[in-house]
Amino acid sequence: MHSLSRYGFGDRWTFALLTSTDPVFAHSPHLAVWSIHGPFDPAAWTPICDAIRRFSTPANTPIIIAADWNSVPDPLLDSLTGTPTRIPWCFPAAAIAPSETVDLFRLLRPDDVSWTYARTVTRADGTSHTSARRLDSIWGSPALLPLVYSTTVLSTSSDHRAVGVSFLLTGCNTDPSQSSPPLESHLYASRRPWSLHPGLWDNPNFLPALEAFARCYNPPVDPSILSPSTSWNLFHISLLAFLQPLARSIGQEQLAARHDLVTAQRDLDQLNIREPDAARRLPSLLLRWRSALGATQSSENLRPGGHTTAAALRAGSWLFSTFASAASRSFPPLRVTGGFARTSSAKLAALSDFYSSLFSARPAPSLPDSSLLLRSIQLRLDEPATRALNTPFSLEEVFHALRSANRHSSAGPDGITYRVYLATFSAAGPRLQDLANFLGSSPIWPVSARTILLPKAGDPSDIANYRPITITNACVRVISRLVSSRLLRFGSQLLPWTQAAFLPGRRSALVAGVIHGLSDLLLLPPSPLTPPAFFIISLDQRKAYDRVLRTWLFAVLRTVNFPPLLLGVLKALYSQPSTRISALGSMGPVIDLLCGVLQGDPSSCFLYNLSLQPLFDLLLTLGIGVDIPHLGLLSALAFADDCLLFVEASSRGLTQLATLFSCLGSYSAAAGAALNLGKSSFWLLGTPSATNRPFADQISSALSAYGLAHAGSAGPSSHLGHPLPSADASSPHPHTLLFSRLSSIKVRGACFRTMGVDVLSRVTNTNKYLGARLWHTIAVGPLPYSFASLYFDAVNSYIQGASSVLLSQSFLTRPISHGGLNLIDPDAMASALSVSFLRRYLLEPDQIGGWLRAGLTTYLAYRHGVPPAVLLIRTGKAFGRLRHWSTRNDGFLGRLTHALAHVDLGIHESPQYPWAGVPSSNLTPWALQRVGLLR
Repeated sequence: MHSLSRYGFGDRWTFALLTSTDPVFAHSPHLAVWSIHGPFDPAAWTPICDAIRRFSTPANTPIIIAADWNSVPDPLLDSLTGTPTRIPWCFPAAAIAPSETVDLFRLLRPDDVSWTYARTVTRADGTSHTSARRLDSIWGSPALLPLVYSTTVLSTSSDHRAVGVSFLLTGCNTDPSQSSPPLESHLYASRRPWSLHPGLWDNPNFLPALEAFARCYNPPVDPSILSPSTSWNLFHISLLAFLQPLARSIGQEQLAARHDLVTAQRDLDQLNIREPDAARRLPSLLLRWRSALGATQSSENLRPGGHTTAAALRAGSWLFSTFASAASRSFPPLRVTGGFARTSSAKLAALSDFYSSLFSARPAPSLPDSSLLLRSIQLRLDEPATRALNTPFSLEEVFHALRSANRHSSAGPDGITYRVYLATFSAAGPRLQDLANFLGSSPIWPVSARTILLPKAGDPSDIANYRPITITNACVRVISRLVSSRLLRFGSQLLPWTQAAFLPGRRSALVAGVIHGLSDLLLLPPSPLTPPAFFIISLDQRKAYDRVLRTWLFAVLRTVNFPPLLLGVLKALYSQPSTRISALGSMGPVIDLLCGVLQGDPSSCFLYNLSLQPLFDLLLTLGIGVDIPHLGLLSALAFADDCLLFVEASSRGLTQLATLFSCLGSYSAAAGAALNLGKSSFWLLGTPSATNRPFADQISSALSAYGLAHAGSAGPSSHLGHPLPSADASSPHPHTLLFSRLSSIKVRGACFRTMGVDVLSRVTNTNKYLGARLWHTIAVGPLPYSFASLYFDAVNSYIQGASSVLLSQSFLTRPISHGGLNLIDPDAMASALSVSFLRRYLLEPDQIGGWLRAGLTTYLAYRHGVPPAVLLIRTGKAFGRLRHWSTRNDGFLGRLTHALAHVDLGIHESPQYPWAGVPSSNLTPWALQRVGLLR
């Protein structure tokens, strides 16, 4: 029971002393709380100072002070421009000194720049000035530090952002004879796992210290009598024991140097070079000042996201806040049985319960379901590939796995990153090699991980709308990268072209490109290449990666002739994995990962694709799909767990529907999958004949009865970020997604810093950050005539800002070597993306290459009345029509033709192919590799 035992208030302060019958904070029955709104007059701080002295509290009473100070302790850390506030910090510091409190947020997140107040002032001349400061903070007694649960900074409806600190209560005992148990130190450590601060790499002493450790490492036991697993564990423990004190020592040096910047600069400025000892003191002062300046600049460069978009963003913008660490990002109230979880502890418990249930063991698949699917597998590794994959791992492979890894990748539970193992490679490399080869014998190897949650589209209060990313220790991921790099070399032997994800040369644009091409052929006059009308079924699986049954996964791997070495390594990695939810600045309880492949693990994507392929093979075996000239029977297209299935809108398709549903059920039972029917949909592409219209209606009704949502007459607007053609022939290309992306660029551009950023840097930021998602969007599909103008309108507000001098589009896009600013030309990028697609698929000897060549030939013949040879002649009215912008907007085949018309094949300059000697059969661009087509 709590009571208000004492209180007081003034113009800018409020005090309350809370008393409880049971100790809550730091085993004290009292808690003192202050709320202060800092005045702008130094004299007005005197009443606050007197009040803090007057309202003294009992001994060992924890104190919390929440304040808008209107002052900052350190202008370098707490001000965007580095300028002090009107009220020096000495006045607030003197007022709260008797409380002996500390800044909780600053101590626990020392390098986290979080502005709580930001304002942009526009001057009369049109220029603007942005200032931002951390005016708000929460101070508390040092005894409260071990109880801090999370620290957050949240946006509000005012011009200030709210600072929040959550505490872990030690508990209230109803039995007075029992005292509250002390908070164990290991609990605090487990809730705040140690991790290596990235700023340590900027210290010149850090890397040499790691290299020296690797040279001098001497295991306490003779390695020859140890197993590779035990030898690695000894090295890992020794590395941690060396790394943690080293990180603390260097971190304290950097912190002291950063705080010494003002003093060092003052001492350097005050040095009188006429004094006799000035020459002796000057080098040490310069070294001190440079060290302080380097530490300060290093801290300022460590913004969220490292060297990503966040480095160029305004710190007070909404987009900057999205780069907060996933482990400390706030969650709204989460829906649970009986209501909502609102407190941090309740949210973490709800998240842990949800994923503990998701990762729990499920019944093994039934033999009939799994055997039918396994028998239908069509692609397997041949004997030479199996032998090559089964050779022992080499030290060069380990080095390449470390060297090619993302150096900014998050650390696992042990806090060690890839860069540490690369720096200590002389000791770590051979031990990792021995460990990887040892795991090939399938020993039980416990793997610990931490799971962060990324929000997906949908209701944020629904826990199912978060994607779990499981991050294992870097050493585990190195071994997984060894497996993954080998699999990618022979991936085409196991996965057909219809699976477009995570293999070299394959891309998400292929899925949308095939649908665009089929739609274009349906809109042309009937030809031998015209496909029949068909339904597209878009399947969404609930937590697809996390539900894969291990028994099913390893059954598939054995069936495709997986080599024993890689199979053994994977069995060891999945023998005893566990994780903990890392959210809200805390860690949840240990969760055993009894099913699923680990999202975030380098080999997980390929493994999931292999576990999914038997479903598509079964559909092909049973003849379910649409017969497409040159492509053959098209049953499915997939990019990871985004699957599209195809059913002909005819009596044949209607008779196959029950078998299709049965195949989905068999796969779900065998693999542990679960369809998310609420997010799955279907739509009709093409117009069925009068004979097939009744069957198409029955198929539509049956799909709706199964639980799939009808996507409407026009179908969905996008798939995997690429636009899809409209199923409504009256409005074939509305460009909805394109306009949405352009609007987003304009909104995001307002979040980037412009103060002190020159035009050339703004152009660089535009190329790197603003346009990236747009280029993905326009990789396939037609483009409107005004695309370039729309793009320049979207980026001009950021590039040129309030400048009265407008820069021409030709000047912006001209290369720097020619006097321009090197902005990516949107039309040139569109042509380059089309050429890239053609280069990848046009000359392929498989089904997709033959279909694309036939499709372009059909488009040229039926839309423009010309043969493909016009692309070689490159003159005349017909060729001029192909180069016109309207061709680029005439479907995807039109866009590819437009790109080919703008690619100079150089045939008239090639002595190897004079016009007189070129047979008519070779007058097609895809037969002219030797003349440099699409190099």
